Amino acid sequence: MLESDTPPRFQFNVDAVRARSHGDWAAALLDAEERLHVAEQTRIEAERSRLDAEQTHTRLVEAFAEVSADRDSLVRAREQLWKENKARSNELEVLYKRISELVQQLSEVTQVDLQQQFTLEIRRLQRRLDDRNQSLYGSSSERRGRPEGEGDSPAEKPEAKRRRRKRSGSRRTSQPKLPIVPVPHLLSAQEQAGGCKVCLGDLTEMKGQTEDHEQITVARVVYQLQLHQCQKYRCVDCGGIATAPGPEKIIAGGRYSPEFAVHSAVLKYADHLPLERQVRQMSRAGLNVTSQALWDQHRYLALLLLPTLLALHALILTAALCYADETPWRMMKKLGSKRWWMWTVSDGRLVYYQAVTSRGNAAGRELLRDFAGLLMADDYVVYNSLEHERTRLGGVRQVIDEQGNRIDVWTPDFTLLTCWMHARRYLFKAEKHQPTAGPGVDIIGALYKVEADAEAEVDKLVIAAIEASKPISDEDQVLLLLQARREHRERTSRGLIAKLDTWRKQVIRLEGSALADALKHMDRLWPRLVMFLEDARIPLDNGHAERQIRGPVLGRVNFQGNRSEDGAMVTAALYSLIRSAINLGLNPEDYMNEALRRAIAAPGSIWLPTDHLDMLRERGEAPVMVRRGTPGARISVPVGSVSTKPG
Repeated sequence: MLESDTPPRFQFNVDAVRARSHGDWAAALLDAEERLHVAEQTRIEAERSRLDAEQTHTRLVEAFAEVSADRDSLVRAREQLWKENKARSNELEVLYKRISELVQQLSEVTQVDLQQQFTLEIRRLQRRLDDRNQSLYGSSSERRGRPEGEGDSPAEKPEAKRRRRKRSGSRRTSQPKLPIVPVPHLLSAQEQAGGCKVCLGDLTEMKGQTEDHEQITVARVVYQLQLHQCQKYRCVDCGGIATAPGPEKIIAGGRYSPEFAVHSAVLKYADHLPLERQVRQMSRAGLNVTSQALWDQHRYLALLLLPTLLALHALILTAALCYADETPWRMMKKLGSKRWWMWTVSDGRLVYYQAVTSRGNAAGRELLRDFAGLLMADDYVVYNSLEHERTRLGGVRQVIDEQGNRIDVWTPDFTLLTCWMHARRYLFKAEKHQPTAGPGVDIIGALYKVEADAEAEVDKLVIAAIEASKPISDEDQVLLLLQARREHRERTSRGLIAKLDTWRKQVIRLEGSALADALKHMDRLWPRLVMFLEDARIPLDNGHAERQIRGPVLGRVNFQGNRSEDGAMVTAALYSLIRSAINLGLNPEDYMNEALRRAIAAPGSIWLPTDHLDMLRERGEAPVMVRRGTPGARISVPVGSVSTKPG
């Protein structure tokens, strides 16, 4: 083998390879790090997208569940309405058929007794038929048409005509509570030059001379996302860190302010706006929120104000006169809708609601507790039962103590009143079939006219005092009203009651007729009906309680009730506080914000609407209210000063 054929020997230079490859490795490392960073960013964005997709999916599932629940409730409501309409149609058909049969039998019989019997039964069925048609298709108003010729003369009852006159739509309404914002309108220099319409001369500004035009506008509700930056501080000695306190919250770690929670609660319980509608309104204003988040604010709001609610209930029951009423309340649970009951008790200003499962004695006993005064209520058996139960004990109950001795324990004993409005309603319905009921309705109307005259007399004094900058206190207004009632009732009402008593005893009653049923109702409750003649504190009817229960009824129509027991309790609590503030002429948001601020600062503190009104009076900012209808029940007259027991 030749020497030239021998392959050259390879020499590996490590230093040269290192020097040549160092730059390539650094570039490759930088490129790998950059790709790794891009991959990490892509992974983070993908994770965010996944979380957003999960949140969107959760919201869609919740929305679908709510829509499904609403759809199911609507389907059940439609089925229930269909069943009720079918039952009513069947009842009407049966009534028409029975009337036809009786008419046929009446035409065949010749005996006078049978004819009277058939005629009476026909009238009874016709009354049922008319009542059913009235409830289905008629108006719920109990106003009576005026007799022909009444009020035709311009000189007859001019004051009544002035009250009935409709207000013109162009008449300006005073707006003392709106802030006045001046908006200047000026002419530019070009418009001033040669701007005179008479001689085309230049215009100069007349200092302080303007022509003013009022215009009411609207400022949209604006929701803000406030970023509270709590400054941090370091100790110069030990290096410890301290942070400035953050904003007040009703939920630890929550995102919504107390003012926002109060705003949503007032929208629902003062304006009867369901949470879903609030969500849509807030969305149009730029705020994305769920109905569950709003409900959480209401729940914690009610919990913080629970001591105030309990104190409100206790304060109402110390009044000399209270009003009570109840209405059905819908409970929508998974197993189907159930009927609850919303009870209310009011002292004429403050009002307390409770939502319970029963309309029985236990619910009424819990509502009234130790109340020992005058109770105005409808002719409902529970109130009668509770009064008999307490009266039967004589106000004292004997128990045996730990030593075996008998001791007397005081038990509350209230006096039950009854309502002239219901007595009139029975006569009003009877008058449609038997005109002989008309005089009774007229006399009861005259009783209400006496009450209106007494209230108008006091209102004139109150308005005159306000105009003279010498307002009359609430207690003095009540005393003035009591005195006016005594005088007017003694002068007029007592004679009307004697006239009505004579009429009810002399009017001819056909057994089974609507008039006979109305008179039986009046006979049974007559001792309670005439109690107002002996005590000026007693009103004629329970209209105040029915007006207070109207708010929950409107809410029941709008948001269909509640879906949980907690929801019913929260609804009753917030209705109580907000409605009480409104009755006192307060802004419910201002009152609730102040009560919530105090409850957060000192848990367990109590801030009643009356406390807020007193605070505004001390500042000179209290609302000026002219008493209308029922007087305030903080009456200084002792309950036992006048004997009001019937019989």
